[in-house]
Amino acid sequence: MLDTAPCGFLSTTDSGIILVANITLREMIGHEPTSLQGRHIEALLPMIGRLLYHTHLVPLLVMQGKVEEAVLSLQLQRGGTLPVLVNAVRHERREKIVHDWVFMPMHLRTQYEDQILRAKKAADEATRLQIQANAALVEARAALELKQAELVEANARLEALATLDSLTGLKNRRAFQEQLDFQMALAIRISSPLSVLILDVDHFKHINDTFGHPTGDLYLQMLARILQQNSRDVDIVARYGGEEFAIILLSANQIDAIGVAEKFRRKVEAESWPNTAITISVGASTLSQEMHTSASLIDSADQALYMSKKRGRNRVTHARDVKHDGL
Repeated sequence: MLDTAPCGFLSTTDSGIILVANITLREMIGHEPTSLQGRHIEALLPMIGRLLYHTHLVPLLVMQGKVEEAVLSLQLQRGGTLPVLVNAVRHERREKIVHDWVFMPMHLRTQYEDQILRAKKAADEATRLQIQANAALVEARAALELKQAELVEANARLEALATLDSLTGLKNRRAFQEQLDFQMALAIRISSPLSVLILDVDHFKHINDTFGHPTGDLYLQMLARILQQNSRDVDIVARYGGEEFAIILLSANQIDAIGVAEKFRRKVEAESWPNTAITISVGASTLSQEMHTSASLIDSADQALYMSKKRGRNRVTHARDVKHDGL
């Protein structure tokens, strides 16, 4: 029943090797019965589809166990691509992790092709219009490809707008939280260290009240640049909210986190600020066995930040030291 279901079905290993492909999927993309088993799912995807598979679909399966209504294109055996709607689940079968995929064709492309076929039929019926009709056919195909490229570009722009802070250009809180959930799950899975810093500007309200909000915005932009320039490419720097910033330090243990936080603090203290000097207070936290959620990691960094302020500001406190201070 599944082999002839009115949708494409595919089952892969955790690493993407195809275990099963039903008849509907093979007919949909034009493959022979034995041509898919044992190949990587990348063989069914164009370049953009492979990027989407690795950067979006696989992370969703790892973190959430499922993918719902994602748009993807399949590479056709005869050439070209077929846009499909994708749903997938990650689960255990026979003591092995597998990914089951369902593909439903999207009919927008069919509508375009139908228009092209009608134009061709009209050209066949009138010889003198044949050259015109063929030109229209080529133009229609080019317009379709252009629209698809524009859609990909528009989606990329929308994704950037949804994940970036408009003032500083850093990741926003939503993007930070998504990255933290993913990186924490990965760190636990591979037993890798992970640390988080939360910092904010000391007495920032005084800057806004004294020099105005435009100056306050300038200070936040300068601070964002300092944090970005003094971070590794693999680290994730975000504006957490207001004058508060957060950084995910990959493969960073407790000593690493304190060292990076101190570097930030010194750089800010030494910067030539336009009106008055500022300092930052930093709270650091490192993933430990008793932390099971990203919220617990953030909460411990927040408590460490509070302790830095309580101790007089312009300092770094790690969450391990908070308990010794009675919090």
